[in-house]
Amino acid sequence: MIDAPGQSRTMYVEGLRLHYTEQGSGQPLVLLHGSPGTLHDFPPELCNALGKNFRVIALDRPGYGQSEAPAFAATAYTQLRLLRSALRQLNAERPVLAAHSWGALPALIWALEAPEELHSIALISGGWLYPGAAHLPRSLRLAQLPAAGPAAAALFSIPVRRAVLRKVLCMAFAPGHVPLHALNTALKQWLRTPAQWRVFAQENYSALHLLPELSAHYASLKLPLLLITGNADKILNPAEHTYPLMEDVQQASLVLLDGEGHEPALSCPELVVEALERALLPGRQPLPRQCTLMSHERQKARSLVMQHGWNVAAYQALNPAFERWYNAEQNSLVCYTLKLGVRVVAGAPICAPERLLETTEEFERDAKAAGEKVCYFGVSERLCSVMERSGGRQRLKIGAQPCWNPAEWEQMIRKRSSLRAQIARARNKGVHVQEWPVQPVPRRQELEACRKKRESSRLAPPLHFLTEAVPLDQLHDRRLFVALRDGSIAGYLIATPVPERKGWLLEQIVRDMNAPNGTAELLADAANRVFAAESAQMVTPGMAPLARRAGEIELSARWMRFLLQWLRAHGRRFYNFEGLEAFKARFQPDDWEPVYLLGMGECVRFRFLLAVAAAFCDGPLLWVVLKTLAAAARQEVRSVVKTLRTRGH
Repeated sequence: MIDAPGQSRTMYVEGLRLHYTEQGSGQPLVLLHGSPGTLHDFPPELCNALGKNFRVIALDRPGYGQSEAPAFAATAYTQLRLLRSALRQLNAERPVLAAHSWGALPALIWALEAPEELHSIALISGGWLYPGAAHLPRSLRLAQLPAAGPAAAALFSIPVRRAVLRKVLCMAFAPGHVPLHALNTALKQWLRTPAQWRVFAQENYSALHLLPELSAHYASLKLPLLLITGNADKILNPAEHTYPLMEDVQQASLVLLDGEGHEPALSCPELVVEALERALLPGRQPLPRQCTLMSHERQKARSLVMQHGWNVAAYQALNPAFERWYNAEQNSLVCYTLKLGVRVVAGAPICAPERLLETTEEFERDAKAAGEKVCYFGVSERLCSVMERSGGRQRLKIGAQPCWNPAEWEQMIRKRSSLRAQIARARNKGVHVQEWPVQPVPRRQELEACRKKRESSRLAPPLHFLTEAVPLDQLHDRRLFVALRDGSIAGYLIATPVPERKGWLLEQIVRDMNAPNGTAELLADAANRVFAAESAQMVTPGMAPLARRAGEIELSARWMRFLLQWLRAHGRRFYNFEGLEAFKARFQPDDWEPVYLLGMGECVRFRFLLAVAAAFCDGPLLWVVLKTLAAAARQEVRSVVKTLRTRGH
């Protein structure tokens, strides 16, 4: 049996059997799951905590879990009618309605139609809320049609169910892993019959037609509205759903759960409970209009980064996609991703300098016990010299990063006429730079549009690992500088702290496609002047892979020399190494620090290089390479055709 929160009960509404659980006393708090889902999407630890202060009622919506599916069309209005009837039977008057994902639709309809019947509503990972932001596979359309529906639903429920659910759950819990209990519950209770597939298809396709009219009335919502969402949600992008609702409803409060995905009730129930109690219970610390909550584990990781982050990539250890490993004493942190049986570590371990060797040895013992290898990507001379003293490890120079002291920035500009000219060019075109707050970020949608437009112009798919675009709702200790021209956004720069070196990484510089030349340099100029005034000691634009300024790469293996030479010559089809190096060289720094790949063993293995490449790719490595080659081929064909047409004219 699957453990259910509270006492499991059954009731009948309009002849349909509905399953629900109930616990606690006081103000009714109704938990409404998404599509698909069951009441088990709200785990016992969440319900038990809420049950101390509320009468918690969790339902299997009609057609899901142990509740019967209606024979009539399943829509948000149908679900709402049955829900209201059920709560009347339970004497749950003026409840707080906490709805997850798709459950937001009946909740919002109720709040708009009869606000006097509700105390307030809370939307957890609020579902499709606006037209144009919802996408469903065409193949699912058949399951909701009256004639072909039963046969199509039966087809879906047998051969493809497990594969579909695994894929959906991986996205829902991303960037984390799917808990085994959540996977088992979904496989046992989600979409296990043709009737459930029909309800799933009908309510989702009917929502597509409902959204245009419903969203036009959001601004008239008068009830207190609490929005709880993970800022790393891969199912429903908060920028397309939750943030616009926040702007439409003036009395709404937004709680961002840092680094969490689409299932926060399961992945961080303590944060969901904290948000609900602060919003609903008198005497608790009130919620501001917008705030961010961070799990205790992420707070611990951030504390270590801000105390011991020496490597340029140290702060990126907080990126949600990384695995985080702590030593036995919980005072050292290693962040990595597992690819091809290799733990690819993002930079050096984050710990006190005197603990570097001890931490790496403990981490490598842990990897060995799991049957995994270890390599460290993007490390500096500091770690290499410590590790090589103990033997059994080999380094490979993979690039270099320019560094300078921002106190010398003014002098650098005076010496370099080309850099000075670029900055002047942007200023003469009316571009100026401002530092903007990061919580919340103003004009977030415009900034995101600027980045997406730039990314769409690239041939290769976006890279991941240490080159992931920084989400604007996960900036925290980062700094944001925005270039403006006639009030429009011409670009922006995100600077990331390198705490132990009292420095900053210019992690992301984005220039609008129509921005004047010199905009990027003007952004860097503004950031450097601010950091100089704050007595920062180091600034770097980050690593240039395979940079020639790193010097010659000494390799004993002939195949390795050939591979790196080929990448320098032809790798632009995958990544413009030379262009990136040339851009960073524009700042004409006095120092280029070499950057290394450090691996276990007497030589750097080909397996390590493959693992590093896989870490940067979105999907199987071979598939990404083939897609990139195909895109490059299409581009070259277009270029040849354009040339021939030009000559023909």
